[in-house]
Amino acid sequence: MEFIQKMKKREFFEMTLKALAGFIAGFIAIILMEAMIYGIQLNSLKKNGTMSVSQDNITKIYCVEESKGKYYAFFYNEDAKKNGASSDWSCKGETLYTKEQLNKYKERNIEVIYHAPSAFDFSITKTHYVAMTLFISGIAGIFTYQFINLHKEYKKIEEHYKKTGEILISNM
Repeated sequence: MEFIQKMKKREFFEMTLKALAGFIAGFIAIILMEAMIYGIQLNSLKKNGTMSVSQDNITKIYCVEESKGKYYAFFYNEDAKKNGASSDWSCKGETLYTKEQLNKYKERNIEVIYHAPSAFDFSITKTHYVAMTLFISGIAGIFTYQFINLHKEYKKIEEHYKKTGEILISNM
């Protein structure tokens, strides 16, 4: 019986390591996928943007340096979608601004931020969070199923050992 218990502990430890590796791989896949989506959307807005909208006190302008002293300006209006726009983000495609041009927006009480927007602000939506949750839940479900099956198999092995005194291990 001691041999069965040692073997059971080893297999459960191995399964725990596999589950941990599965969760880490899942999180890495999510991070890489969101980074790809972020890059595609940011480049699309940069290349295909046709207009920029700014409203005093509620607009934030994220400035990304393209070349020395020249910036792409990404305008973020939180209420733009509520007012009928297709997105909260806008940009004049291929238009580069200087720091002096961007600082004029500060006079209108518009916040000017000299870095790219984070993915949490820019590209991750509620749908993305739901998809991430379902993906990680799927991984958890697969390993839970495997843990339950492993426990059932060892229960059968222990019962057979108690009845016959033999260790019968089948291919699971």
